[in-house]
Amino acid sequence: MAWEETRRADEERLRQAKEEINAMKETLTAERRRLDERVNQLRIDEVKLEETRRQLDIVRCDLAREQESLNSRNEYVSQQLSEINQRAESVAQAERALDEAEARQRKLQTEQGKQFSELQIRMEKMHEAETKLILERKELAREHAELTRLRHEVMSGQAKVLCASCQVPVREYDPSRPRSRPRAESAVRNKARRSLLSEADMRASLMDDQSLRKLKVSQEEDAQFLAAEKRYLQRIKQATKELTAK
Repeated sequence: MAWEETRRADEERLRQAKEEINAMKETLTAERRRLDERVNQLRIDEVKLEETRRQLDIVRCDLAREQESLNSRNEYVSQQLSEINQRAESVAQAERALDEAEARQRKLQTEQGKQFSELQIRMEKMHEAETKLILERKELAREHAELTRLRHEVMSGQAKVLCASCQVPVREYDPSRPRSRPRAESAVRNKARRSLLSEADMRASLMDDQSLRKLKVSQEEDAQFLAAEKRYLQRIKQATKELTAK
């Protein structure tokens, strides 16, 4: 009896041990299955992580290229900004130069207006001088014609004979008239004729000298005036060229 009880007890313990072992096996199997699943999941996660790493490398390369492109663009933009600043400075200088040129142009126009007014005044004076010169030349021509006429009359004997002392006309010799003191009348007539010729020659000489002197002085004055006007116009043209060149 004791032996059977012992055997049954051993069998019971063995059964319990087997049950525990089976339970432990099931537990281990389940745990192994979970571990396998975990390993598989880890492998999947590792693959995903590797893919993610690869994608990150691609993104990193893209970012590096983008950064390089941005750096190039920044450099280009900096160059463009520098060129724009230089152009802006050039434009500002051009505007300042334009303002200065406009100011010089306005000043030149003002000066030219004044010079034009002065030139008009000078032209009017020159026109008046030319008119005066023409009138003087006409007067000289008239005097010369009168002088020529007087000379012609004197040389042809058609002028009236004047008394040398009283300037009263002396009667010319008439052959039909009775002679009375022919010698005295002839002497008076010859003396009057010589006096008339001498006086006419003196007047002609004086008129010639005065006319020539007046004509010479007038021509010299006109030449000086015209030369001064030409020099003045040349200075105006030179000043205009210099201002235009600036």
